Amino acid sequence: MFLNNVTRRKLASLLRPWLREEPDLELKLGLINSHAVAKNLRFDTAVLNQLFDESSHISFKEVTVEHLTVRFSNWFVPAFSIEFHGVTVTLSPGELMEERNLERRPKPRDKFAEDMKKKLSEIDPEGSALRGVLEKLLATSPSTNNFRTTLFNLILKHCQLRMHDINVQVQVPILNDSLVCLLDLKDINADPQYLDHGCLLWGLFGALFLPLKEISFTIVGSGFEVGFKRADQLKHVLLLTDLCTCIKLNDLQLVDINLGIPELRFSFSPDDIFFYSAFGKASSQESHCSRNAVQLWKLAASRIDNMTSGPRCSLQKLVVVVCLWLRYVNAYEHLLLLVGYSDVHSLKRSATRISQDKMFFSSVKNQMKVISDIEKELPAEAIAQAWRIARHRAASNVQCAKDGLRKSFVTIHFNFLLKILFILACTWRVLCKIIHFIIRLLTFRKVLAKEPKKRT
Repeated sequence: MFLNNVTRRKLASLLRPWLREEPDLELKLGLINSHAVAKNLRFDTAVLNQLFDESSHISFKEVTVEHLTVRFSNWFVPAFSIEFHGVTVTLSPGELMEERNLERRPKPRDKFAEDMKKKLSEIDPEGSALRGVLEKLLATSPSTNNFRTTLFNLILKHCQLRMHDINVQVQVPILNDSLVCLLDLKDINADPQYLDHGCLLWGLFGALFLPLKEISFTIVGSGFEVGFKRADQLKHVLLLTDLCTCIKLNDLQLVDINLGIPELRFSFSPDDIFFYSAFGKASSQESHCSRNAVQLWKLAASRIDNMTSGPRCSLQKLVVVVCLWLRYVNAYEHLLLLVGYSDVHSLKRSATRISQDKMFFSSVKNQMKVISDIEKELPAEAIAQAWRIARHRAASNVQCAKDGLRKSFVTIHFNFLLKILFILACTWRVLCKIIHFIIRLLTFRKVLAKEPKKRT
């Protein structure tokens, strides 16, 4: 009982930031079977909207789940069973999207960074392209270890998902009216394609000797309907009685997907053009909302500051800039040598190593952080000149290393040839001495053979 209460409070504290109200949870823990039930979950759309990026043109207006059940068993199959009932999602490109665009307007520093990138691309296109390649290399995070991947695959292999009565609505305001795009799903079932009849504990034991890298899922849906609703008029344009999808994952990455549709019904009429055009405009348009007085004053202040904050020429500032520039050249040259500049194969090896070696990824990331910090204090012309010098030095170092390697290769072969000649000379000297000894021995025997004849 005590463990149930402690776990329940912990789950409630984890769910509370995502919900509007206190969750209604029921929890029962056991040695073999455990289950948790949550009812009437109403998610906080303000928190969910923060998950979208700036390029998104839609936001959550309402997300509710009537009933959620999670079951766990460490002895029976499946180990994890998740079931949803009554899922309702309402999306809208309306006021919430406008508020989010207001909050996410580019700051002056972001604007300065964008202007700097444009100026650098005009001054040094090659250096700007190389900088983009380096940033893409860092965007590749190191892969997780094999055991963690095996553990996630094992959990997914023993997981079962059931969803019933799903309703998704996209509300599009049109003048004084509104258009709603409806998506209804009766059931969605997700199961592993190859069911493992062993329990989770036995799978954990087997994963220590046979890692699990690939896993396949089968997703089956029924009662798939798409329609438009305006006022009291409802029209269904797409109907799927059944939908079957097979998904294959390798190292938690999607590698294959197959979609099967036994029956598809689609209806279209000239009147539907209005619905499609209205929905397309609403999903692609950008919100041009007016700015309030505070934002206008901040914009004016930033522009005035940019006009009045001209650089003050002083010897101290010049020395600081020169020191930073020299440090920037050395740091950028070190980064280029680290990732293997001027060699395509070295760059490919560096990309593979970054995705596999965490230490190498950390060193490259720290070096890039040092470079980014110094760039904030340098003008675009100085950065472009530093790029050219660093590229020239890196290419020269690589060429010198190649020439040195060639010279060392020739020297090694020459030394090896000298050793062989020395061994042959020593062998020839030994053979000569042996032949000379044999000749002297034969001559001495002939002399000994002639002396007795002379005495007789």
